[in-house]
Amino acid sequence: MQDITYYATKIPGKIDICKGENFTNIRSGPSLSAKIVGKVTSNTKGYASRVVLTQQSFEPANRSSTNPSKDGLAWYQIIWKGTTAWVASNRTIDPEYGCKSWTAGPVLGY
Repeated sequence: MQDITYYATKIPGKIDICKGENFTNIRSGPSLSAKIVGKVTSNTKGYASRVVLTQQSFEPANRSSTNPSKDGLAWYQIIWKGTTAWVASNRTIDPEYGCKSWTAGPVLGY
């Protein structure tokens, strides 16, 4: 997960898709249950044509180091090898900051 959130906010627009520790899954739809259609194995530039919020997160009233706030989950629609596909927002970053600013541990399913 990202330490600081730098999601792309100008959609349609450019995004960087970060590989994380190993890879990032590219899916056929905006869901973790959608078919995997590809894997990003090196940091990749992309273009998001739309974004869909699928899971909203609310910041707890008593936020602390043991109860931190969490990001919601959105999906960016991209073109992957000539086909419409989707990438999870928490695997992307605004190109202004680049993947060098993105940190990740193993996140299953993305």
